[in-house]
Amino acid sequence: MRTMKRPLCIVAAVFCLAGLCQAEDSLDAKIARLKAASRTRQPTQQGIKTTVNAPVTLAEQLRGKVKTLAERLDELESRQKGMQEFSTGLDARLAELERNFEVSKAQSQEQARKSHEALYAKLTDLESKIQGLEARSQAAAPSASSDGSAGQPALTAQVTESPNKVKGVEAHASASPELVAANLLNVTAVPDPDDTDLWNRETLTNGFGGLADELADSGIEVGLSMTNIYQANIRGGLDTHGRKGRHTGSYDLEIGADLEKLWGIEGGSLLAHAEGSWSRSDTDTESVGSVFGINADAGGRRAMDLTELWYEQAMFDETLRLRLGKMDITGGFECRGCPVSFDGSAYANDETAQFLNGALVNNPTIPFPEMGLGAVLYWNPVEWWYASIGAIDAQGDPREAGFHTAFHGQDYFFYAAETGMAPHLDGGNGPMMGAYRIGMWYDPQEKERFSDGRMRRDDAGFYMSCDQMLHKENDDPEDSQGLGVFTRTGWASEKVNDLSDFWSFGVQYQGLLEGRDDDVLGLGFAKGVFSNQAGYSDEHESVVELYYSAQISPWMAISPSLQYVTNPGGDTANSDAVVVGVRSQMAF
Repeated sequence: MRTMKRPLCIVAAVFCLAGLCQAEDSLDAKIARLKAASRTRQPTQQGIKTTVNAPVTLAEQLRGKVKTLAERLDELESRQKGMQEFSTGLDARLAELERNFEVSKAQSQEQARKSHEALYAKLTDLESKIQGLEARSQAAAPSASSDGSAGQPALTAQVTESPNKVKGVEAHASASPELVAANLLNVTAVPDPDDTDLWNRETLTNGFGGLADELADSGIEVGLSMTNIYQANIRGGLDTHGRKGRHTGSYDLEIGADLEKLWGIEGGSLLAHAEGSWSRSDTDTESVGSVFGINADAGGRRAMDLTELWYEQAMFDETLRLRLGKMDITGGFECRGCPVSFDGSAYANDETAQFLNGALVNNPTIPFPEMGLGAVLYWNPVEWWYASIGAIDAQGDPREAGFHTAFHGQDYFFYAAETGMAPHLDGGNGPMMGAYRIGMWYDPQEKERFSDGRMRRDDAGFYMSCDQMLHKENDDPEDSQGLGVFTRTGWASEKVNDLSDFWSFGVQYQGLLEGRDDDVLGLGFAKGVFSNQAGYSDEHESVVELYYSAQISPWMAISPSLQYVTNPGGDTANSDAVVVGVRSQMAF
């Protein structure tokens, strides 16, 4: 065994030595090739420049990228600003659409209600006709048939198309009343009662044939009304036999514009008011001679006068309002539904619908100018309190524009300031509205002093006014049925004013009679004390007026009235006067 192992070891050692030698030769060859390649590859000048300039080129590339990113950032910021502006505009548009939706929804509900009422009335009428036909059929039918069975009255229904597209029924004998009733319910359309029933329309012409509604959708409101008054003095006064001036009348055309709808002027509105009147004289001047005036609507014979044309701007969430232009300064604003600014009243402030006597329309101790150029600022920072101040051309004339009196010659302006609150008293059927006002006025015009005839300027006075609902018939917030009271008082200098003291009070009840919810009963008393220096033979004039306004239709009211005037004209030679009258008010 030992002799065999030794030759094998020698052979293995020889092979290993040969392998090592071959590996060494291969390694030496590789080293030689690397040295040769190293000697042939020398760095060139261009390679050196590239190695040196490589950092500079990278910096420029970085600066370029930074500039590009900055420009991109500016572009993104600009887009973000545009998106914000678009979002703001979208929010405003959504708010406007929401308001329009609420208005449209309310109008749709009202139209649906009217259609339902019309359908119900039509079905009720037809049901009564069917019952009448059935009764006549039963009366005509035999009590038993020839075979002894009980006779059954029957009706057939022939459905015909009527002009108003509601299917009518002609009854004949052979079918049951149930079949007739079933055919009655097959209605293709329900007529709008405003289109078919003259007495249920809101206006006589149904909004000028629908034109008023179309204008209202675009922001323009149009109203036309007419008042006719007949009065006669039946006792006392100046004359009881004269007929001259017994009939008077007037019309009012008002056009209001919501400038936000029309031209996008937020909070802007415009009003144009034209008036006309007829009969050169009236019963007061011809037959009574009252200082107060028994007909506050009488305006002489005028074809058309533009009595008001003003612009109003609401600001600060509609808590501040500025009105500029030609205007009537009395009762121009509302606080919680009550007329205010200036000398307003919820129950005694409108000669076309409430009391006729001038002393029960406005306080006669306040020398309000006729419609003239002026400005009024109304502030309502909280819901129940307001303040207002206004100035108007003291020489204003409703028949003229007023520029020549307001800005030429003697620039006299009448000033008034008023503040008040409008609380809602708690009642069993909900809150009852009211308003309590106090104000003062200043008139710079020259006036003749009674004592010596000399001219005196800077006349001033103050007044108070309030009205309050005391009883509310039901809990509907839109229903004004119930009892309300009002009162006024005023003071003016007796040196230059005919009336130095004044007070009035009265009551109004709406819906006094059952089923007459819109009728109004009013009773008022007013008394004015004459200045001792004015030369009147009597110290006062007073009036009691009673009227009842009957709402014949939504567009027409008839108001008989009775006035008792004590000491008319402050003249002891005139006995107390009794004036009867009737007024009609129509909305076209």
